[in-house]
Amino acid sequence: MNDLKGPGLFEIKEFIKDKSLIEFHTVNGKVLKGSIAWFDTLGFHLILENGQEITLIKESVIYYQKV
Repeated sequence: MNDLKGPGLFEIKEFIKDKSLIEFHTVNGKVLKGSIAWFDTLGFHLILENGQEITLIKESVIYYQKV
């Protein structure tokens, strides 16, 4: 299983509460920026900068951080 590199559980909850802009780096070289609407053990549901909503599978994330 892929161990994510980035903020811990407490920080993720704070990102959701504050609607912080987060940058996700994926295994295919893409960088996605948006706020986390919710998350679970399998993925993150994001609201991207352009308003589009997507669910990003955690296994596809290499690294993420607050922008």
